[in-house]
Amino acid sequence: MKIRIEGAQAIGGTRISTVCPHCGHKGTFEGFGNDFKIDPNFIFGLRRCPNEKCFGHLFFIYNAHTREILVTYPSETIPFD
Repeated sequence: MKIRIEGAQAIGGTRISTVCPHCGHKGTFEGFGNDFKIDPNFIFGLRRCPNEKCFGHLFFIYNAHTREILVTYPSETIPFD
């Protein structure tokens, strides 16, 4: 995945609640540096898993208008039986 950020405004942390693609832990991910406002509606950032045994990193793009996560990398995995 290639994301190009030019002229983005650094902003405070956005609360992201999702499932960790590394360990499967569900929770509110911790901020890891500044988020970047790409345009009036979209925010790009980096988060860390709250599970102390994992601390996996997660990149995200968030729609501030609809308050939904659009993309995460790595993406969430689907468990199979």
